Amino acid sequence: MLKNFSKAVRTTLVHAPIAAGSTTPAGQSVDCQDFGGCAFTALLGTHGTTCITTLQIQGSTSSTGWQNLSGAVAASTAGVDDRYLQVDVDRPSFRYLRPVVTRSSTAGGSEYGGTIAQQYAPRHHPVTQPSTSYAAAPVLTVSATT
Repeated sequence: MLKNFSKAVRTTLVHAPIAAGSTTPAGQSVDCQDFGGCAFTALLGTHGTTCITTLQIQGSTSSTGWQNLSGAVAASTAGVDDRYLQVDVDRPSFRYLRPVVTRSSTAGGSEYGGTIAQQYAPRHHPVTQPSTSYAAAPVLTVSATT
């Protein structure tokens, strides 16, 4: 068992932050072939008083022809600010997964802080991290014992 998170979980920024609005952006896909699951976390900013944001996960066998995964959806509460939505897909039935965020168009829409995908239970250790997601290399610290 690996004791280091960054060597056991692949973390990818699959959708960059976007300003307040009501668009329905689809994020970049992740290839889950060598992983047991993938958790998607969408960061939410300021919402209009009646705005609701939904995170839906879609799957595909070839990264085209996307379909919604049954039960793989989370929705915010209207008007709640600075929270996150998370959907965990354990043992995905599709090789490729991607997030789709729906922001309602009422009361000014919502700010969206982006989506992170964390692929876990890799078949091969250690996992490699995508160079396009990190601003700097992961830092590993070890607690000193006295």
